[in-house]
This record gives sequence, C-alpha cells and structure tokens, in this order.
Amino acid sequence: MGRHIASQVMQLMTKKEIPLLNSRVLILGFTFKEDCKDIRNTKVIDIVSELKKLGCSADIFDPVLDRDSTLDEYDINLIDDPQINSYDAIIIAVKHAYFYELGLKRIKKLGKKNHVLYDVKYMFTKDETDGRM
Repeated sequence: MGRHIASQVMQLMTKKEIPLLNSRVLILGFTFKEDCKDIRNTKVIDIVSELKKLGCSADIFDPVLDRDSTLDEYDINLIDDPQINSYDAIIIAVKHAYFYELGLKRIKKLGKKNHVLYDVKYMFTKDETDGRM
C-alpha cells in the first residue's frame, strides 16, 4: 500500500511539474485508525519509507498522538504545527475528526501554490483532491 500511494503521489507531482527530489511532503495522520492513539499496525510508516526512498522529506502531523510514542517505536518525530505554503504534496492518511474541523481550505493552504493533495481516506470528494486511493 505504501509503495502504491507514494507512486501515485509522485506521478501527480510529475504531471504538475513539481520536482520530486528534495520535495517536502506533509502526511496528515499516523495512527492505525481515526481518532485512536494506536500506532502498532499503522501502514503510514510504509508511505514514509517509500517517500524517503524517492528522495522526498516527509513531515508527519498527528494531533491525536504524543511525540514520544512515534519516536520510541518508529524513530519518527512528529511536527507540532505544519506551516502554511510549505509543502509540495499533502497526503491525508488518517481520517481524524481534527482534519474535518480543519477543513479542505485550510489543509490546502499548507501546500505551496502548486501542490498535490492526495486523499487516502476519502475525506473529500474526487473533484476537491488531485488523487485518491
């Protein structure tokens, strides 16, 4: 799954003429399922690994988790506050209620002017995103 998602995001970035090497990707959510702190069986780690193999850097934002849990188990630092206009791609990986509250408009503002929004969990309609699972 991780390889498939990373590949689709990279294809969408190429279509939009966004350089892949050294691109910044924001992943929204890291847990196994929405609104739950369980990270034991998360598949998001596979997406992160594949993006790194492709030369991208990945920031992970998950408001449900504390930093220590991901650092101890996966050696991953979560970010506390994704910055506006910073990302070449945004991947919605977990359907947390927080992301619904944040809303599509504010999520898109985190991306650069030309960015890819990929929705793994179908939070938004097909027309509102660049790609979905």
